[in-house]
Amino acid sequence: MANVIIIRPISESWDGELYKRALSIPHGPLTLSAHLIDKGFDPLIIDEIALTETIRTEISEKAINKLKNSMQKEKPICVGISSMTGEQIRRGKIFAKMVRDFDETIPIVWGGAHPSLLPEMTIEDETVDLICTGEGDISFPILVNELKKNGTGDLSKVPGLVYKEKNNEIKKTKPAPLYRMDDMPPFPYHLLDMELYIKNIKKKDITRYFEINSSRGCPYKCSFCLNSKEGIPYTKARSSRIIQEMVRLKNEYKIDGISFNDENFILNKKRIEEIAQAAIDLNLNIKMRGGGRVELFLKFDDRYLELFKKAGFYHFALGVESGSNKTLKSINKQITTDQIMDVIDALVKHKFQSTYNFIAGFPNETIEDFQETLRTIYHIFERCKYMVYPIPAPSFYCPLPGTKSFDDAVELGHTVPKTFEEWTDVDYNLKEMVWISKEFHEFIVKSRDVINNINMKYTGDNAVITKADLQPLKDIMN
Repeated sequence: MANVIIIRPISESWDGELYKRALSIPHGPLTLSAHLIDKGFDPLIIDEIALTETIRTEISEKAINKLKNSMQKEKPICVGISSMTGEQIRRGKIFAKMVRDFDETIPIVWGGAHPSLLPEMTIEDETVDLICTGEGDISFPILVNELKKNGTGDLSKVPGLVYKEKNNEIKKTKPAPLYRMDDMPPFPYHLLDMELYIKNIKKKDITRYFEINSSRGCPYKCSFCLNSKEGIPYTKARSSRIIQEMVRLKNEYKIDGISFNDENFILNKKRIEEIAQAAIDLNLNIKMRGGGRVELFLKFDDRYLELFKKAGFYHFALGVESGSNKTLKSINKQITTDQIMDVIDALVKHKFQSTYNFIAGFPNETIEDFQETLRTIYHIFERCKYMVYPIPAPSFYCPLPGTKSFDDAVELGHTVPKTFEEWTDVDYNLKEMVWISKEFHEFIVKSRDVINNINMKYTGDNAVITKADLQPLKDIMN
């Protein structure tokens, strides 16, 4: 039986992607559960995507039953819901209403990126009782400990908490101190259906795949990214702690592939070198994926890249965002198109697999700017014919609160949602992006289809890519 329930709702709702592509590890709920177990609690994780065969508007029966059955067996101290901006809010509210209908006295605690960014608006919603802002490593276990006192606990003791007093006055406690990732208790993998996650993601030459978060946040200030907001820290685990986790996953779950899901894994040159050398010395024989910023990758000369290859690194993902120097400057990316080309050359030279991620529709971006991006994408397709799916279709830019790009979008006509619930509707492939022209939006939709169709032809060394395959992209990039 569980005395704390933590829910991660599905985050995706796009019509073009209403299918189960792959299961990502619920790192947030897993981390909070590790801390709760360390403090003597018994958590349950409900990861909605893992309980859903095909993504629909409604919650799956499996997920509903798991929540209801757990509450029937034991009334939880609280139910936690993690949410980013968008679809997770809508689905999270459905889960919250189920809890309310079952027992309105069960506290519902929201956390994650969106509630942390807009706590005052979020706390006004009827499905929200408390908000744990920030990472939650320190604050959530303290909160659960106070809540278990059945009304006699002192919420003012909980750092990083937002709640309402009986007179409806909003209270905010001081932020929690930064938590050291090296101090993490063991991850409770037994709370997950590990085989489901391990076997679900298919990668070339990998049969048992898993993800690790070895750092949190990013110290750079790209104007569209939540990490640009003041007060969002960057922290990382030491290489020794990461290697320890890799060895555990290898020994206990026979993992043969690992993705470092950090926002900027390659930030620390010494740390990645230590990880690579340890993988060689321990003969881990694990294929590894990482990623980060373009200019950081350029720190690695041939010696480093040969070391990474020997260690088992085979794939690097890069946040390129745009192929236009004008756009790169406007979003404070602090890279140039020349650096992008240099990275492509280095990755191709050493025959790494790679993924280049782009975003389309930034405020003040034009069709002509985006065509420069398309020309960069064309160049990558030409250079990377041995790779597997190197360029997913550019993501639609989404205005995230607290960022400069969000403010730019508002100046150009973007309507700011006035309630927590209104923040659910941010799927810009289904609606107009008012900060750019309708013509530009339609052009993005068309170009995404073209790029996706080409990308699917890239199936590895044996793929035959011709100029005719690339012609549809060439037709629209000039």
